Amino acid sequence: MIFYSYWRSPVDPGATESVDFTIASGAGLDRIGQELYQASLVHSVAVFKIQVLISGVSKKIQAGDFSLSPAMNLVEIVSQLTHARTDRRVTLLEGWRREEMAAVIEMVMSQNNSDYRFDPQSFVSQSASVEGQLFPNTYFFPKNITSDAAIEILTQTFRQQTAELSNQSGLTDTDALILASLVEREARNEAERPVVAGILQKRLMAGWPLQVDATVQYLVASRSCRQYACDWWPRPLTSQDIGQDSPYNTYHRTGLPPSPIANPSLVSIRSAFSPKNSEYWFYLHDDSGKIHYATTIEEHNQNIARYLQ
Repeated sequence: MIFYSYWRSPVDPGATESVDFTIASGAGLDRIGQELYQASLVHSVAVFKIQVLISGVSKKIQAGDFSLSPAMNLVEIVSQLTHARTDRRVTLLEGWRREEMAAVIEMVMSQNNSDYRFDPQSFVSQSASVEGQLFPNTYFFPKNITSDAAIEILTQTFRQQTAELSNQSGLTDTDALILASLVEREARNEAERPVVAGILQKRLMAGWPLQVDATVQYLVASRSCRQYACDWWPRPLTSQDIGQDSPYNTYHRTGLPPSPIANPSLVSIRSAFSPKNSEYWFYLHDDSGKIHYATTIEEHNQNIARYLQ
């Protein structure tokens, strides 16, 4: 079973680009399997044929155009081949700014597409007021999708995903979403997010500067990036970066930044809505990505000396 599980797994789980795949009229399973294999969409022609038979869809596979991805597993591939489509698979990751989303949508939608209508500049300008609500997910967009339509799909998904959440943070929903965007960029995994949210909320309520590196990264990139193919989260930060005056510089300003700095995952939104109370006031990540918490500035400085110097 483990062996078979491998052959059914995605060829490239991290793939973000879709692949246009065409089944010619009259093509049999052997030919389809060979072409899927050559396109790096399946591990094995034989296992593809077995999966088709197991699924009972050998007579339902259609000729036509399909939007597939190496990130799809074999079951998803076989299912997709039963209904031809020309939609493009677009994966938008948690923690991206809207500019990063625009770049990926443009890249995927513009490939060999005579129906291309997406305008990344319009997407960025028109989505400025809903940064934080462009829900990260994998989408199938029609080839002629417009910027307006893409924004509506992303924000509608956000509303659907967050409809049942209850905000227990004491912050307004708007401020909790800003906090969630900070948590998304600061925390590395699901376990850390509620704790980091709690630390940042305690600092906020105590009137401390939040001192979140990601807000300075957001500031620096917003001022320096002129193209969407840019490093939107520059590291390391310099003393000049941290010294810049801006409402987004949480080293020099107290309170939250004016707006979300990224589009957070549902886990980060949940964490900001229900932050975990702890004894900690400080945290840092070492070079391996492990988090180290501290209750006092003295303990935090010891962690800095131990793990970052």
